[in-house]
Amino acid sequence: MAIEILRSPQQSLITILRRELNRASMFRLATAYLTESGIAEFIQPMEEILIGNGVVTVMHGCDGALTEPDAIKSLANLSTRYLNMRYLITWPSQSPKFHPKMYITADERSQYTTVIGSSNATLSGLQENVEVNVVFKGTKSDPLISNCLTTFDSLTESVSTIEPTGEWIYIYEKFFHRLKETRQQTDDINEEWSQLYEQFRQYNQRSIENQYDCIALAIHEITDVQSGGGGATVQNIQERAKKIAHAAGLDYQWDTWNNSIRSRLNSNIIEKHSSRQWFERVHHGVYKLSPKGLQHVESLRR
Repeated sequence: MAIEILRSPQQSLITILRRELNRASMFRLATAYLTESGIAEFIQPMEEILIGNGVVTVMHGCDGALTEPDAIKSLANLSTRYLNMRYLITWPSQSPKFHPKMYITADERSQYTTVIGSSNATLSGLQENVEVNVVFKGTKSDPLISNCLTTFDSLTESVSTIEPTGEWIYIYEKFFHRLKETRQQTDDINEEWSQLYEQFRQYNQRSIENQYDCIALAIHEITDVQSGGGGATVQNIQERAKKIAHAAGLDYQWDTWNNSIRSRLNSNIIEKHSSRQWFERVHHGVYKLSPKGLQHVESLRR
């Protein structure tokens, strides 16, 4: 196993990460906070990994509203389109703040590169600031690499994590800009922060019982997150609904999942007298929630 210590800006971390991402089939990132300019360095290579059926996990904090809303939107957009991406935000609390900086890649030959150090996923942290990072290169059988993977997995098991919805992002963005404008906490800002916490609490208390629930939540989350709205494609609904079903602990015949989702969407349109008239066809292959569907999504949060 090879170990190297990098001191930036003399040795640019982003140069090493770009090289490793270009040949990666797996990428894991945990950072205290991130910016749009920082995450922009990763979006294209992450999507290439996902297109190639690789796996991507991104996890970051939002303490002090330091993470930029546009960065969250970029990652949420990517996550809604790929089942093989997991995107988590940790929730600030009275416990210690989420502050790790870990970057892990693996290629098809199972060669791992792990970076642990002081660099957040911001442009300044990746290539401008004075930072120190340790780079480990090896295989999963190397104790240090194995320990890094285990540590990352333990972070994702935190109970205070959420996959952000469009509503959550909207409230966070308002909080972010108001806090930047005033540079201090006020009663109004604290109220918005409380609303954001309530969104988080409700998200974790959703009662998801069946495939229809998964479809309704999937359409709601996709149309919330994606700019322009107008509905969600069948493929995106299938992928997002499967994520929701997995998270809820539901078990299905996954090999027939896509056909089943398409069938339920179409039958819901055709059966005009069905009690579940939750979906409306915008145009071929694109659906949105009906007023009844929106009411049902709200009922899942009570």
